[in-house]
Amino acid sequence: MPKDQLPSRADFLSSGLAPAGPMPSDFLCPILYDYSDNVVKTTCGHLYDKDAIVSYCSRQSTNRCPMCRQELFSLSHSEAPATTDRDVHRLVAQAMRQSGLWRFGRTEQDDVSGAVVETFGIMATDSGLIRAAANAQHYLGNLDHDLLDEHRTHRALINAAHLAPRIIAMANLIPAWASVNGRPYTPAQQDAWISIVRELPAIVAGHDNGTFDAVATPHLLRTTLDAVVSRATSQDEANAFFAAGLDDVETTPADDLITLLNFLAWCAADYRIEVARRESWRQAAERQHNAQRQRQQGEPCSMM
Repeated sequence: MPKDQLPSRADFLSSGLAPAGPMPSDFLCPILYDYSDNVVKTTCGHLYDKDAIVSYCSRQSTNRCPMCRQELFSLSHSEAPATTDRDVHRLVAQAMRQSGLWRFGRTEQDDVSGAVVETFGIMATDSGLIRAAANAQHYLGNLDHDLLDEHRTHRALINAAHLAPRIIAMANLIPAWASVNGRPYTPAQQDAWISIVRELPAIVAGHDNGTFDAVATPHLLRTTLDAVVSRATSQDEANAFFAAGLDDVETTPADDLITLLNFLAWCAADYRIEVARRESWRQAAERQHNAQRQRQQGEPCSMM
């Protein structure tokens, strides 16, 4: 929907959330990480507990769906983001240094302060992390520029080997990004984050080589993740991670998980575009080769 046709926040909260009816017993609200008997559907089609999505959308400067980041309503001028692109990119660069990812874009002579990157039990090469760190830095630095919208009409191709280093990169960058924005993780939140991220490789591998709707991919990953998080974290860890700051105006750790899943969906959509592009080039080269061979076979032999 064009921005000039978006409803106001008040109109959206009063009429933009449609009752979803009875839900399966295993449905968990992506915001609450808990079952809800009062589920509503947003205009972009995602399902949430009504009180949770109303609380989320009532935050200052928040007008996007937590799952797909589609704008749901317009913001007043007073709520426009105060930070400039330059400020955001400076903070992302600071987070890159703090996370230890900076060394994957630097020469060996540069000072990296002995930073160590948490790999979450995932195998990845330095060359893979170089590209993944660049992807994560670009995505986080342009989070408000609707990067996922660029691929909204595309399909996402999940490739476990391609996504593995990107899980490492963004899972390291997000806590550092939170820290430079004044909301460092508590030890309990950090432990929960590590436990959750360690489950992602197996989840991604379970969908390896699968093609999905790009916008639905974060929800697909989150639905699968919900089934294992309760086993990966203690109840105290889960409460500290998912419930912290629900009524605050700032981003919460649970929002960070959505950012990570959205990033993986963006990477998967971009990967499918790249695979399709390479296949197109291969077919074009094959046609050119066949045409050249046919011309050569049709030419008469020259007599000496």
